[in-house]
Amino acid sequence: GLYEDALTGTVGSTARTPPGVFLTGVYDADALADAHVAAASTLSSASVLLVASGPANATDLDASTGGRVGIAGDGGVELAVASERRYRIAASANASVPNAPVPNASREGVVEVFADGDAVYERTAGPGGVETRRVPPAAAPNATALAGEVAAEPIRRFLNGSESTVRPAATEIPLYRVEVRGEPRALDDEVSDFRAVAFVSADGLVLELSATYVHGATGERVRVAFRYDRLGDTAAAPPAWYPEASLDGDAGASS
Repeated sequence: GLYEDALTGTVGSTARTPPGVFLTGVYDADALADAHVAAASTLSSASVLLVASGPANATDLDASTGGRVGIAGDGGVELAVASERRYRIAASANASVPNAPVPNASREGVVEVFADGDAVYERTAGPGGVETRRVPPAAAPNATALAGEVAAEPIRRFLNGSESTVRPAATEIPLYRVEVRGEPRALDDEVSDFRAVAFVSADGLVLELSATYVHGATGERVRVAFRYDRLGDTAAAPPAWYPEASLDGDAGASS
C-alpha cells in the first residue's frame, strides 16, 4: 500500500534542500516537479505505482471542474522499467498521463504494454473484448521518460499549498518529509480538508506522495498517491499473455 509512514528508519543528514523547497516550506512546486522529472530520467531502472480514487470530475486532468491529475475517477498506472528497451506498463483505460499507452481505449478496462528488448506489444481489455497487437517502434511509449512524467502533475498540484512544513525524514536514506495543508493554490476553492505528504530527496526526486481532500462539487473524498520503488533494481516480468503475442508476430485480436 501507499501510506505516508511507509518509509521508516533513522534520520538521515541532508546537505541541501530540494529545488523549490526550503526548510521554511515549499516555494515553487513547478521547480520541484521539473527537478523530479530530471532526477527520474537518470535512473537506470525503477518501478512506479500511481493510484487515484474519487469522482471523475475531481481527478480527471481534462475535466471541466476540478480537473487535476489525469485519471478519471478510480484508476491507476503501474510501471516496471528495467531499461530503456525492456519495460512493462499497466494503465486503466481512463488514465491520461503524458505519453501513457492508452490509444483508442474505452473509458473502462486496462491497457498493458510489454517491451522485451526487441519488440513492443500492447494488450487492450475492455467491454468490447480483448485485442493484442505489436506496436510500431514510433508509436511505443517512452517508458523511461514516463517513469518521471507520471508524477509531475500530482507534484505541481498537491505540493502547491498555502501552508507547508519541511523537515528531515526518519528514513534509511537522506530524505525530506514535506507536508502541505491549507488552501492548495492549484485547486482554487473547490476542495476542503486538504492534506498532502511527500518524501523527497535533495535532488528533487519525490519518492512518495499521498494527497487527500474533499471535492467541493460532490462532497466525496479524493485520494491520489504514488510511490517509487526498486530504484536501479527493477525487473520487468513478462505478462501471461506475452508468449502467445510474441508468437503471433504483428497482431492478433480476440473477443
